[in-house]
Amino acid sequence: MKKEITKFEELDISENVKKALKEIRYNKMTDIQKQAIPCILEERDDEKRNKNFDSFCNRLKKQALDGLSKKIESTVRKQEKMIRQEIETRLNEVDKNMKNAIKAYADIVDVKEKDESKMAEKKIKYIYQYELSEILLDQLEEQNSVISKKEETVRNRQ
Repeated sequence: MKKEITKFEELDISENVKKALKEIRYNKMTDIQKQAIPCILEERDDEKRNKNFDSFCNRLKKQALDGLSKKIESTVRKQEKMIRQEIETRLNEVDKNMKNAIKAYADIVDVKEKDESKMAEKKIKYIYQYELSEILLDQLEEQNSVISKKEETVRNRQ
């Protein structure tokens, strides 16, 4: 297997070109340059180029698509990991809020048992409804966040 060329000075090009590239501080190649330039240099012979043009184009296309595919897959994996972490964090927050709401409800029930008035009963109802609405709002925000991130990932893939 051929060694991957990563620097311009490793290319089979004239010393004048290497010197000019060095003067303008072009030392390392980009990913696309690493894939394309060696292929182009291999095909400098006109006869060989004419015979292998389709093969050359297909190789270049495959290399470019493989490189892009790997970058997209990596980005998607990172996004999925971030989304999972965010969902886990939100679920922990919801769990904590539910426990607090249950405790508050239990405390209110204790108060209700001590004070059987109608006012205590209404307090329990309103506090319970309030805590439930807070939990539902948190869940809705979490879902909106996950949906937004997924939509962004889909846009980035396109």
